[in-house]
Amino acid sequence: MPSDTRTKYRLQRHPTRHMLGGVCAGIAEYTGANCLFIRLLALVLFILPTGGLLLYVALWLVLPVGTQEVPDLHPSILSRLRQGFGSGSG
Repeated sequence: MPSDTRTKYRLQRHPTRHMLGGVCAGIAEYTGANCLFIRLLALVLFILPTGGLLLYVALWLVLPVGTQEVPDLHPSILSRLRQGFGSGSG
């Protein structure tokens, strides 16, 4: 059985798809979740007294900025990209 492929995907801030610090985009890329969903969840955590803003700032300071290399992408992101390019008209 091959080794766990999850270890080569790093949690990092996204270098280009950021609104503030790239934390939400990085989490979305790492988990394969929708970036809008992660951003809405973060907004709810910012509003509620849960320490969400403090957590976001801590992640912003701790997480490294990622690269744009394709191997850092989560496999579900890659499959969505392949589907998007394959379904183009023309």
